[in-house]
Amino acid sequence: MFQQAIAASHRYKRSLSVVMIDIDFFKRINDTHGHDMGDKAIKHVAKILKMSSRNADCVARIGGEEFVLLLPDTDRAGAFKLAEKLRDRISKKPLDVDGKFIDITVSAGVSYVKEHHDTIESALSEADDALYKAKESGRNNVQLA
Repeated sequence: MFQQAIAASHRYKRSLSVVMIDIDFFKRINDTHGHDMGDKAIKHVAKILKMSSRNADCVARIGGEEFVLLLPDTDRAGAFKLAEKLRDRISKKPLDVDGKFIDITVSAGVSYVKEHHDTIESALSEADDALYKAKESGRNNVQLA
């Protein structure tokens, strides 16, 4: 799907952005509340991401607690705005499991797909670098590549 989106973006000169999102302090959730709660945290974040995205967007889990969003027809500013909206929604909606509330925050990195990005790895690498900047900046924030 990503390769098709890149090809279409280059062919039709359309915007395409990628956002990488990582649950902050996920290990702490697992260690404090158990792996079952960690699984529920992943599902909780995934649900918010999916419900807050357009039908044309692709939301995927790509690792333990990492997600990627593929945003066709979305420029850098639009991708940043969406990532910030998602970050804010997640931080304001704690996970509720039988009346036990767990605060969850995420960090995000945004990459705008340019003509030199012809593989998923090159675009994700920039988004991942921005994600690490978000983590190094105190977490619970969004950074641009």
